[in-house]
Amino acid sequence: MSDEGTAAELEALRAEIVELRRRLEFAQCAVDALPFPIFWKDRDSIYVGANREQASRSGFPSGEYVVGLSDTDLPWTPEQAEAFRADDRRVMTSGVPVSPIVETQRLLDKGERLCETHKSPLVDAQGHVIGVVGWYEDVTEREEQRREQQLLDERLLRAHKQDSLGTLAGGIAHDFNNILASIMANLWLVQAALPTDHPATESLEDIQRAGLRAKRLVEQLTALKQRQPQKLGPVSLGAVALDASRLIRAMLPAGVELTTQLDPTTPTVLADAGQLHQVVINLCTNAWLAIQDRPMSAPRIELEVSARALDSAMVAKLPGELTPGVHVVLSVSDNGVGMDVATQRRIFEPFFTTREVGAGTGLGLSVVQGIVAAHRGAVEVESTPGCGTTLRVFFPQSAELAPRSVVPSRRLSSRPPTGEKHVLYVDDDLAVLRAAARLLGREGCRTTVFSDPREAADALRKQPCEFDLLAVDFSMPHLSGLDLARIAGEVSPELPVILVSGYVTADLRREAESLGVVRVLNKVDVATELWDTVRGLLALDR
Repeated sequence: MSDEGTAAELEALRAEIVELRRRLEFAQCAVDALPFPIFWKDRDSIYVGANREQASRSGFPSGEYVVGLSDTDLPWTPEQAEAFRADDRRVMTSGVPVSPIVETQRLLDKGERLCETHKSPLVDAQGHVIGVVGWYEDVTEREEQRREQQLLDERLLRAHKQDSLGTLAGGIAHDFNNILASIMANLWLVQAALPTDHPATESLEDIQRAGLRAKRLVEQLTALKQRQPQKLGPVSLGAVALDASRLIRAMLPAGVELTTQLDPTTPTVLADAGQLHQVVINLCTNAWLAIQDRPMSAPRIELEVSARALDSAMVAKLPGELTPGVHVVLSVSDNGVGMDVATQRRIFEPFFTTREVGAGTGLGLSVVQGIVAAHRGAVEVESTPGCGTTLRVFFPQSAELAPRSVVPSRRLSSRPPTGEKHVLYVDDDLAVLRAAARLLGREGCRTTVFSDPREAADALRKQPCEFDLLAVDFSMPHLSGLDLARIAGEVSPELPVILVSGYVTADLRREAESLGVVRVLNKVDVATELWDTVRGLLALDR
């Protein structure tokens, strides 16, 4: 070949190399322009190339710096590097793309990141696998948003479920209160009529104990419906926990250790002390049940009250509507059976229980959550199967208490407390009416009863001075007890009014007081409180 031919071939070769370099630079620019990391490796998982995004995440200015390196040379942990290489081998061995691979990646400036990686085999012209190409997306923020949305959805679903079951429970409790009030009132009458040594006394006492258990169950049901604390005031959670711990110690067997750590310097919380007491009792009872399910040589329950300052990051991780600031934390821990994640998601559902049938109502933690939510607090659960459980309740510290408003009160009757007293009793349940009439009649009162509040309203309007006291049920068709109290205030301002309800809330008390109602009684307690209340209001002797 002549020198001219050789020179021509060399020139053509040089032109081809220049073109190849141009194309290679063009291809590199193209992959560098991609907004996600991309890389390619040979069969030994050695980097042959990468785009600028991948190099940047590895701590290098451009892709050429990673050429010839392996994952062990990059800032991944040894475990991550080995996992990446294992995925490479799987793709190259099978010749099948793998997508997506969810994995973590440690970055120099951003810490651990969650990525979705896609890998495909690199195949030459003859169909042989010569390496692997991969690209991935950083989904850390997306996953955090997804988890936050999932948490919000779960809270919303739980709230809807709580409201629905609360409405159902409120209806059940209303009817059950009527039945229970009649049972307890008649029981009281029978006990009062029989001598203490009567053969039936023991059976009546068993009925009374069963009635008290039923009353507690109704209180749990009504707590599901209750959305607000009844009596707000500055409360020392440590003092409440100390008082509750005395009852808990009496309940626990001698072999169970109960430790208390109650910081006396914790601030007060704006709360209903009675409801906080119920929270402590329910949490400790739940802990005791967990210990019973796991026999051990050293069963232990730890009760702690302390103060903790929560910043925005901490608040974001907790359920509820907390705001950054100082919170008082009630913590109850046990070394019982613990719970898996699936159980933890359901423990606040009303009527959910892991106990055998008949061993628990499944209302304890539902009531806790309802009370805590009403106090604008939050409940945190930490549990591992076989390693026990810790439940932490966060309450915001109390702010300055606003002065309590004064509501008008109806003036009591000035008529002399002599002679037979006439009581008007109104309730839509006939059994309750009969029991109340017998109870008041036994003490010398004349009683007129109405099951239709409209008839009672007509009687008040026609004979406003006929009655010495009005006792009325709150929840009735056509007219409520408050409606009758309003009518009584118009036609007979001096007539004392007692309101009876199976569901007594702070709002109900305030509204009743604004209408001049002098007493609000829990319906189940009518048997034991009605006569004492009537006697006190009418200044009667026994």
